Amino acid sequence: MKYNKVNPGKILAANETDIAVECMHCHGTKYDSNQFFWPDRVKDVCMYEYSDILSLIPEPERLADHGCAYSHFRVNPLRWNKIQALLK
Repeated sequence: MKYNKVNPGKILAANETDIAVECMHCHGTKYDSNQFFWPDRVKDVCMYEYSDILSLIPEPERLADHGCAYSHFRVNPLRWNKIQALLK
């Protein structure tokens, strides 16, 4: 979804005008970074208009099987590049 920058998320519910999405957060400070994580303490659930949803994507891939990168994910790089192209 689009909100200042692009973040993946899970659609939780939808009605006639809005979609409830549990959002992932970007790892790092680069807006075009393809590394995300689920917030630990408080879920980031927001309502978005349908026009703010850029694309449906497969579930993001885990970056590592263990260690500090275990909680980091990425969108399939080919899909991520296509989504970034939509913003230009």
